[in-house]
Amino acid sequence: MKTGFRWTAQILVPLACVSALLAGCVGRPGLQGGVVAWVACLAGDRVTSPADLAGEYELTLYATSGPSVARTTIGRLTLHRQADDLMDVPDVDGTPMAGAWMPLYGSADVNLDRVGAAAAGGMVDADPEAPGVGVYAQASESTGIAPQLTLRLGVEANRRGQIRFDGTYMSLMVREWGSTGIVGEWASGEVEGEVASGRFCATLDLTGS
Repeated sequence: MKTGFRWTAQILVPLACVSALLAGCVGRPGLQGGVVAWVACLAGDRVTSPADLAGEYELTLYATSGPSVARTTIGRLTLHRQADDLMDVPDVDGTPMAGAWMPLYGSADVNLDRVGAAAAGGMVDADPEAPGVGVYAQASESTGIAPQLTLRLGVEANRRGQIRFDGTYMSLMVREWGSTGIVGEWASGEVEGEVASGRFCATLDLTGS
């Protein structure tokens, strides 16, 4: 029985969230899991390609819907460049999906329960063929337009060679990405419907710690 993501709806999630959600991306420090104010977070200067986003980040998730509205959780996100021979994204027939690739893979250490979210499996593995975090890029038909990026959390959502059609999902839809961070919205739920959603910010750790 096939389980997991519906590719067109979950893997490369349509970026249809309300633009007003981009009011900011970082909760007040020290208030993990508590009700917080939301302040601005910037992505920095534009980088050449998604692969240039590899690095260590502080990841903040803030809930705007679901059982934990106005709560935040803060953790770590690590992204690595994906090997050339593992970048293609298979379509339902097993052939590479046109205009889609996985430039980055990695892991996350963050408590999703605090914002009412859940991922499809563990997030701490950094296996390039079954990573806890997979970064998917979708090219625009227009030249000069940056690709759309979606981060999928959970090993079972990113396992290579497995086409998933339903199940738990946790997706981070990127609105802005640059030299200092990644900004956007997140959504989590089951194939039957969204359970929780909110805003996220991943701020590059420039200390190297």
